[in-house]
Amino acid sequence: MPWGPQTATWTALPLKLRLRKHAASDNTRLKTDLKKLAERKKVVAGEPSDPAEAFPQHPYNRTNLFRCILPDSDDTRWVETSPEKAGQKDVLLYLGCYIMITPHLIATAREILKATGLSFEVVGGTRNCCGAPYLRAGNFEAAEEYDKRRLKLFEAYQPKDVATACTACYQYTQHFTVPTQNPAFSFKTIHKFLAENLDRLRFTRRVDAKVALHEHFGRYGEETDENYEASRRVLSRIPGIEIVEMKHSRREALSCGYPSGGGELDEEVWKEVVEAGADTLVTFWNACHRRLIIGEASYPLKVEHFITIVGRAMGFEHRDAYKEMVMSGNMAKVVEAAKTRLETRGYDLQEVEKRLLRRRESSTSVRSKP
Repeated sequence: MPWGPQTATWTALPLKLRLRKHAASDNTRLKTDLKKLAERKKVVAGEPSDPAEAFPQHPYNRTNLFRCILPDSDDTRWVETSPEKAGQKDVLLYLGCYIMITPHLIATAREILKATGLSFEVVGGTRNCCGAPYLRAGNFEAAEEYDKRRLKLFEAYQPKDVATACTACYQYTQHFTVPTQNPAFSFKTIHKFLAENLDRLRFTRRVDAKVALHEHFGRYGEETDENYEASRRVLSRIPGIEIVEMKHSRREALSCGYPSGGGELDEEVWKEVVEAGADTLVTFWNACHRRLIIGEASYPLKVEHFITIVGRAMGFEHRDAYKEMVMSGNMAKVVEAAKTRLETRGYDLQEVEKRLLRRRESSTSVRSKP
């Protein structure tokens, strides 16, 4: 079904979830637990200046724009609404919202789970947002409603585990969903899930790389040691992989420039990778991956997502169309090539260009290696 501004879930949201309800003053009916948790975690909540930038449900949010621009296939599909007869699944792969910008990760993660032999389903989409954007906007009621909606979808499958490919969603779930909703299943990162199921993974290809891990987890608090070790357990089993430690790792890991836009922070990460003797930077956060890939033009390194590395070792690989697009340095040409698709879905091309071509994340000039 074609989608765009005329069909986007943003326009169909209940009144209380629409733009005018994002102010913190509209929270008289909220469940106090979530608000208290946010205060305890020192979340700075406030109405965003640009709803299209802040909320993935907005048709002009980059999530929906890139869904229209980038390649799509059956491997990148997911379930958004609870089927009448879902059937019990061993595990659900929960995508979150922003992984849609990098559809190759969806396709690769699907193949990895299929190879484990476990029964699974892929669920997500902006309809099943974890609620984090609304928490940050100060609309705790909307955050809680989105959270309950995705939990209802999860529960329809009666899974033992829900593994997420979005580390940001994982953090939100651990710090806000688990304390307030008490779900009946275990929610974990995909790297922790794979570490627990290493005996089901068949690494058939050698991946020769010295890898450093960009492990910045922390929006709402420190991460557990088991998550830091889980990724190392998986990667260390892949033939040809050598893990080298950056000067700052685990809890001391450096943040990239997202969301502040500070390019100097990205530079510090890339420099530490090279100084550690690594030739590949492995990312986990989707935003970090999208931001750090441009380092390939300036430093002698590759930037690969954890899912890509694992998939490659198992014989599954899909091209990173987003990386190719950014590294081309010609976003205007990319938008022009998608002109028909964008117009068919009701987008205003001038608005699209304003949001994509002027974004630092998308339009940062790609420098040549020295």
